[in-house]
Amino acid sequence: NTGTCNSSCNKKQLSLGKTKQTSGESSLMTVLNTQPATVVVEAGNSVWRNYKSGIVSQCPGSQSDHAVIAVGYGSKNGDFFKIKNSWGAQWGDNGYIYLKRGGGGKGMCNVVEGISYPELSGSPKPTSNSPTSYSPKPTSGSPTPTSSKPSPSTKKPSPPSPSTSYPNRSTPSPSGPVAPTTTKPRCTKRPKTKKPMTTTPNSPTTKQPSPPSPPSPKPSTYDPKPSTSGPKPSTNSPPSPPSPPSGNGMQDQLIAQTNKIRAAHGLTPVTWDATLATKMQSWAASCPGFQHGGPSGWQNLATNTPCGSGKKDCNSIVGAAWMWYDQEETKWNYDSNQCNGGWATCGHFSNMMSPSVTSIACGWSECANGNYVWCNYNTPTQTPKVPRISGMSKAELKTSLTAGY
Repeated sequence: NTGTCNSSCNKKQLSLGKTKQTSGESSLMTVLNTQPATVVVEAGNSVWRNYKSGIVSQCPGSQSDHAVIAVGYGSKNGDFFKIKNSWGAQWGDNGYIYLKRGGGGKGMCNVVEGISYPELSGSPKPTSNSPTSYSPKPTSGSPTPTSSKPSPSTKKPSPPSPSTSYPNRSTPSPSGPVAPTTTKPRCTKRPKTKKPMTTTPNSPTTKQPSPPSPPSPKPSTYDPKPSTSGPKPSTNSPPSPPSPPSGNGMQDQLIAQTNKIRAAHGLTPVTWDATLATKMQSWAASCPGFQHGGPSGWQNLATNTPCGSGKKDCNSIVGAAWMWYDQEETKWNYDSNQCNGGWATCGHFSNMMSPSVTSIACGWSECANGNYVWCNYNTPTQTPKVPRISGMSKAELKTSLTAGY
């Protein structure tokens, strides 16, 4: 918590300006003196999965894979940042986690690596900049890292104004943290999105588009309800994975690994929408940071490991497709064709694994404010009928993604 509560202050209307990007512990503390902020963290591990209380003082040291809201900081029982997660109040300390403050660098669990917040006009100032102390319950020891829990952020679209697109479940507001995706997926509010501008609408970051109009589509003012059922899976043997990649780096990785995962579940391969991909790459090249946007549609978002062209072969890296699949697949109920925990918890999975998806388009960034990848899917459903994996184990499927590279 920061400052003290003033219950007699007058209401003041605020307006949101452009999104600001920063990093570092002192910068986050400065922002938190006046408003919450979106931060990215490494949450796909047992430290986060098993967290109950106390101040976390150890994380595995992996790349960031989840967006959360930093809501304050304090010093009782040790310096900490207070973080609001999107996994529900049943998780952690009533939906919050406390991360050790004062370590420098990217911060505990990368909490100060990428900080985003809206510029406020008429922002109120706290009555005291000295943080009030919150007493997190002491933890019994350092958690042992394993791998698990939600990853990237996803948002389920509802139409915003055509000119803007807002990050999924991570846009701070002056009144407090807002709960979406990556993503995850993972007990979150459904983020806003804009209606598709191409014949290939895309998905959660799950953001949900409205049907495209021919020949020169413009955003429609009609917001159709999403389909709640997908085509029945074929009872024939699983389709074969696509032919080997053509050597186009990230594009090949995303297509090949997506199709290998789909094939293991008896789903047909998807193709690359080159026209939409050009627009996706333009969005990525603008270095927007860890937020949804660009062409509207069903969109997944994740961190990206730079590869290709003088770097490591992209096809030798287990990429974003696996991040969107791995943890959420464990929460998918194959009998009821829905997620155990709500649509947003499995938004990445249902986007990528919907039998109705025929093509994808992606863009990726390598920027000072982070390396990320965005993919839009044409066109998933919220409750797709996804067959169970067959012919191999999940571990064998992961190994197959990079086999031969």
